[in-house]
Amino acid sequence: MKHTLSLLLAGVLTAASLSAQALSWTKRDPKVNSEITMNAVTFGAGKYAAVGYRGTFINGVNGIQNQVTTSADGATWTAGPALPTNGAIRSIAYGGGLFAVPIESNSETSLILTSPDAVTWTARATGAGQLSSIAYGNGVVGTTSTPMWVAVGSANGGSNVSHSTDGITWTRVNTGRTVDLFQVVSGRFVFLAISRSGTLLSSSNGTTWTAVTVPGLPAGATFLGITFDGTQFLLLVNDGSRNPQIFVSGDGSAWAASGSKLTAATLFDGTLASNGTLAAVVGASSVSGNVVFTAPITAGFFATVGAWSNAQVVDASGFGFVFITNVNNLWIAGGYDAALYTAASTGGSGGGGTTTPAPVVTTQPAAQSATVGGSVTFSAAASGTGNTYQWRFNTTAISGATNATYTIPSVTAANAGAYSVIITNAGGSVTSNAATLTVSTATASGRLINLSVLTSLSSATDEFTLGYVVGGPGTSGAKPLVIRAAGPSLGALGVPGTISDPQLETFAGSTKTGENDNWGGGTTLTNALAAVGAFAYTGPTSRDAAVSTSITSRDNSVRVTGVAGATGTVIAEVYDATASANFTAATPRLLNVSVRKALGTGLTAGFVLGGSGPTKVLIRVVGPGLAAFGVPGTVVDPQLVLFNDKSVKIGENDNWGGTAELTAAFNSVGAFAFPSATSRDAALIATLQPGGYSVQASGVGGTTGVGIVEVYELP
Repeated sequence: MKHTLSLLLAGVLTAASLSAQALSWTKRDPKVNSEITMNAVTFGAGKYAAVGYRGTFINGVNGIQNQVTTSADGATWTAGPALPTNGAIRSIAYGGGLFAVPIESNSETSLILTSPDAVTWTARATGAGQLSSIAYGNGVVGTTSTPMWVAVGSANGGSNVSHSTDGITWTRVNTGRTVDLFQVVSGRFVFLAISRSGTLLSSSNGTTWTAVTVPGLPAGATFLGITFDGTQFLLLVNDGSRNPQIFVSGDGSAWAASGSKLTAATLFDGTLASNGTLAAVVGASSVSGNVVFTAPITAGFFATVGAWSNAQVVDASGFGFVFITNVNNLWIAGGYDAALYTAASTGGSGGGGTTTPAPVVTTQPAAQSATVGGSVTFSAAASGTGNTYQWRFNTTAISGATNATYTIPSVTAANAGAYSVIITNAGGSVTSNAATLTVSTATASGRLINLSVLTSLSSATDEFTLGYVVGGPGTSGAKPLVIRAAGPSLGALGVPGTISDPQLETFAGSTKTGENDNWGGGTTLTNALAAVGAFAYTGPTSRDAAVSTSITSRDNSVRVTGVAGATGTVIAEVYDATASANFTAATPRLLNVSVRKALGTGLTAGFVLGGSGPTKVLIRVVGPGLAAFGVPGTVVDPQLVLFNDKSVKIGENDNWGGTAELTAAFNSVGAFAFPSATSRDAALIATLQPGGYSVQASGVGGTTGVGIVEVYELP
């Protein structure tokens, strides 16, 4: 019924007035050797990357030179050095943070080169023979959506396939087929590979491959190219009369002829791409030079393809294009003699394209772990306007999950699996990588139990604030705490220049809930200080401050100042006063502790982890990120160094770098986002055993200003 309805809709749409995009091409200089044949292009890591080669094998000797050239805008290109390979490069793809190119070698031990930036390349062994084409996309392993690489080619007169989940370690597959594969594409959780001789193979996991029948193929038909445009697969077929036609499929398994033939020239080669408009480049005896044919296309299970335009001669002086593609909403074509041309997607009517760029995923959802009863949030970001979102669990759409973030407020064991999101706008759609959620039934055995900061109040108006967040998934009830600010008793321990009279004020949100100037030496408070292991005050009349309290609010803080403008060194502390023996999974925890203050020449914040096992923590020192909220006088470039209780440095960070791991960690604990990936705020993640630790925060190059030091418990 679904296919019948799609055919009926396709018939209606065919009858509509359709027109293809009028593409205006501009010649670009790829800056490569003039004899290079440009073979393929992709987009990733904020840049276009095109690849080509020149030369051939002469008497078994490698005479081939490969080059990759990159561009931020598709107009100005910068070529890298020649790649020292043992064969030709005809394909390039991007995914999982890597560019990858397969090597088509005359040996049976070909390689794949990978690079994070398309400049510096590393060879990866595949154990495979010649590899002509590579693709990255989501497959399905068992019942789990899994991002993976697949490369195809030929070996010993048969099909050759190698696949990888990380681009580094590759597994060779014997398909059992005797055909040479020359192109592979990905879409709809399936990989499709084709041979020139008319074989179409399908695999959802890169390992098991099955032949797919394309009904209605003319006798002697050969395959010229295949593409997936985010909605459907399109197959360029050369029939017996050498007039190419298009076959279409919505899922890669059920195919139908579109009824569209390209009859303007006698074809001997070609390839195609689609983005609202279908475009093909062909080598033809009746048309010289680099030519492009276009036709309007309308999405459907069996897509509708309108009439083809006349051949558009882009450059009559060339020998013919080798490839055409639409990547990041830019048409790019290229071929012999370093030919590289671009054309903007300028729109059209009735299925002829769109002025809205298709979305491109800029932040992939990150893998996460959670305990039963905890919460977890997946997030993704994409370029483009008017984006809509649909999150999926494994391969099934999640009802109501239509925002850029998806939160599971109370995780169960059944939530373990893969989460991805389809992002769509008027220009097309894109599917993110799949992020795995691992669920544990064990209660986190480690936890934050203390924050302390040793610093100075340098003027009568100087002050600082300690913040602390209380709660946790599945917890309830009041949280007992001991909070104090010590000066005189600190001096008795030999610390010079201590403040003579500190005071503290406690807040729940912006509401003041209590205060203390002099602690008074009462029995209850004396016992509370001893129970948490705090050093003793010198006597009941010391002018140190302290409170023992029990709170139910989540977001809290304590402000420390000097009485009557007193200045000097002070230590402020927040203790979890729950006895270890009484701690259960339902006991509220200190989820986040922080201190905000002018850093001066440096600020040291200490924290203690309790419990019986390790705790994963996120540590941040924020300056520019505070300025984004209007905080004046922030430190412009903070840095942090993490020490254990033996004063051994165990971690450090200057600029956080915008990594996916840190971004996901911020989201998982509800920490405010930094202004950009290039902001000079500092952050790191560490898994630490129970014990005491300290964070030294300072400004790079001795710079000063207001900063905040934060320690979060990570799920």
